[in-house]
Amino acid sequence: MNKKKLLCFAIPLMLLGGCGDATVKKTDKQIESSETKKESKPETPNISEDSKELVGTWGEGAKNGFNVILVVHPDGTFEQYEDDTYPKKTDYVKGHWKYDSEAKILKLTNDIEFYQDGERKEDSVETLTFTVKHLQEDKLELEESETEELIKLQKR
Repeated sequence: MNKKKLLCFAIPLMLLGGCGDATVKKTDKQIESSETKKESKPETPNISEDSKELVGTWGEGAKNGFNVILVVHPDGTFEQYEDDTYPKKTDYVKGHWKYDSEAKILKLTNDIEFYQDGERKEDSVETLTFTVKHLQEDKLELEESETEELIKLQKR
């Protein structure tokens, strides 16, 4: 999954021009969604009530090393970055996260800071919901609740 897609899901109000190459036709999205679901691990994630397993720096491998997408802090806050912008705060969101261990649901709310192209934005607060499909050591799979897109991340 393209790293821009997570950013598009978690920051729909960013208006990143459709998020560039992350915008896909509905038919493409349906095909990709069904293909990635087949690859998904069927195991239920084993995450404790304090959710400490989610804490860390998440992203994906890139040509230049590791591309940080999501940083989950133990204090209940998170940071999210667009392609290759970490640790710069030019295209960045900071907010609060909450995990429901019974429902296996991760909620990200962009209620602290929101920057687009280096400028602070004062837009409405959005909360996005993800189902944690798989978590094993350094691999995390999230399914965006509305679109059912599967997002695969690895821990640095």
